Amino acid sequence: MASSNNDFVRFQEERKRKSFFKVLQRVDIFSENTRALPHDFVRNFSDDELSHKMKIKGQWGSSWELQISKNPRFYYMEKSGWEKFVKDNALGDNEFLSFTHKRKMSFDVNIFKQDGKEMLLPPQSRTYLASSSRVKTEQGEVMVSSDLRDPDPRTQDESNGGGQYKRKLNFEKKKDEESKRSKRTEKMVNVYQDSADASSSSVKEFTVIFQKSYLRLQAIPTSAAKDYMPDKKTKFKIHHPNGKKSWIIVYAPHETKPRFYGGWPKLVKEYPITVGDKCKFTLIKPDELVLVVNVRRDSADVSSSSSVNGFTKIIHQTHLRNQLRIPDSAVKDHMPKESMKFKIHHPDGKKSWIVNYCAYEKYSCFYGGWDNVVKEYPIVAEDKCTFTLIKPDELVLVVSKVIYSCQG
Repeated sequence: MASSNNDFVRFQEERKRKSFFKVLQRVDIFSENTRALPHDFVRNFSDDELSHKMKIKGQWGSSWELQISKNPRFYYMEKSGWEKFVKDNALGDNEFLSFTHKRKMSFDVNIFKQDGKEMLLPPQSRTYLASSSRVKTEQGEVMVSSDLRDPDPRTQDESNGGGQYKRKLNFEKKKDEESKRSKRTEKMVNVYQDSADASSSSVKEFTVIFQKSYLRLQAIPTSAAKDYMPDKKTKFKIHHPNGKKSWIIVYAPHETKPRFYGGWPKLVKEYPITVGDKCKFTLIKPDELVLVVNVRRDSADVSSSSSVNGFTKIIHQTHLRNQLRIPDSAVKDHMPKESMKFKIHHPDGKKSWIVNYCAYEKYSCFYGGWDNVVKEYPIVAEDKCTFTLIKPDELVLVVSKVIYSCQG
C-alpha cells in the first residue's frame, strides 16, 4: 500500500512539471522550426536561465547539452547540439519526443517510436542485446539462437520442434518488411541523407504559406523558379514524406508568375492542405519534389490575423504602395477609433517611422508614411509582418521572411 501511495505522489509531481513535445520527420529534422521551443513554455523561464545550456537526459542515462539562441520570433536549440542528439539516437522516423523539465535547465526526454513503443535503450545497446544469446523481456527470458543467420532454416526446425524456426521466420519477415519500407522512402529523403553531415545550404528548397488563391494553382517564388526550376513546361512528381502518396503536377514557367497547376487541386484535396498551412518543397531530382506540410490552425485567413496585443499581415503586391489595410478584428480589439499618427519601430531600435493611421467607417489603414516603411525596412511581397502595440500610438514591426526560403 505504501508503494502504491509513493507511486501516486510521484505521478502527481510529474503532472505538475512543465513539458513540451515534438514529432520528428527526417525531411525537416534539422530545421530551425523543428528546433524551436514553444512560446508558452519559454515564458516559464527568465532570460538568465535561457542564457544557460539546456541539458537533456535519456531514459538510459546518456545526456546532451544544447545552447539556446533567439531570433526575432522564438527561442530555439542550436543546430550543433541538436544534430548530435538526433544522430546519437538515430532519430528521424516520426518519433514522438516528450521533454519534461526537472530543475533549472535540465530536462528528461522520453522517445517513442512510430509503433508507440518507448525507446528505453540507446540504438547501439539494442543492437548488442538482439545479437546476444538471451534477451530479457517483460514476459521473461527468451532464447535467441545465433543460428538465426543459418541459410537453411530446416536445421532449427528439426532440432527445436519448430519453435525457433517460427521465430526465425517472424524475424526474417519483419526484416524484409523493414527493408521494403526503407527502400520505399529512400528515394524521397535521399537528399537529406546525402547532406546530413553537410551544411543545410546544400538543400534546394522553398517554402510558401498556402492561401485561398492557391486552391486551383500554386504560385512559385520567382527566386526559387529561377534557381531550381526548369525553363520549360514540365511534369513534376510530388511525394508525400511518408512515401505512401505521390502526385503528377504540371509546372508552368513564367517570368513573374511561375506556378503548379494541372493535378494541383487533386493534391490539395488528398494531402490535404488548407489555408494557412506552411508548405515546404524540396527537390530530390530535377523533376521530383518532397512536400512537407506544417499545419496551422491559428487563423481562418492566413493573409491577416489578430494577436493578443497586435496583428499579423501577409504582404501582397498591393500593400507595397501607399497604404496597408488593418485586419477588422485588430481594428475592433486594439486600434483607436479615430485617425491619428502612429510611430512604428524597427525591432533593432535603430529605425522608426511616423505613419498616418486612418479610421474610415468601413475599414482602417496605414497610409501617409507607409511607403517609407516599405522602402527602408525593407518589405517585399509575401513577407509576414507582425505588428505589436507597445503604446496606444506606437508599434513594433517584425518582418519574417517565412513565405519562401530558397537554399542551394
